[in-house]
Amino acid sequence: MAFDRNPVLELWGHLDDGTRAHLVRVGGLACDLARHIGLSAKEQDEARLAGLVHDIGKLWIPNEIVAKAAPLDLTERRLMRGHPELGARRLEGAVSPEVLDAIRYHHERMDGRGYPDGIPAGKLPTVCRLVAVADTYDAITSDRPYRPGRSLDEACRELRSGLQLDPDLVEALIDLERRRLGVRAA
Repeated sequence: MAFDRNPVLELWGHLDDGTRAHLVRVGGLACDLARHIGLSAKEQDEARLAGLVHDIGKLWIPNEIVAKAAPLDLTERRLMRGHPELGARRLEGAVSPEVLDAIRYHHERMDGRGYPDGIPAGKLPTVCRLVAVADTYDAITSDRPYRPGRSLDEACRELRSGLQLDPDLVEALIDLERRRLGVRAA
């Protein structure tokens, strides 16, 4: 029996172990957060898949830039900032429009100063904003080549400190993680 080729699975196999682990964590957390705030089963599935593939565009960025432990120079930052568009373009037709939006817009900010399009995140669908929150939380709490992961309390302070993320989804994620970890609210 022949199976159609699945471009998502084919691409997944080319990711390094660290990126795959990050995507698995973000996919699970995005789905859990969607469930926690009462989104539909369809939206939960979209959140999980979007979390699993949101950084797939990094496959088209040189690995020495993606894995660089030092600060990126201007050219390298420009290349890295292209990964949401690259991922959305490469998966067009392979995933739903809702998942494509979450891939493309997971670095947009509430104040409209994000990328790639500078759209105020409040104008984006919930799943896009939710994946951004899950991605940021995992980036803060996980070890990176350039720094160790930070604690839940440190993550809470950082998530609440800026204008990047949807504040309601930040609070929902903090509530979810505190419940999961059995930690009292600060």
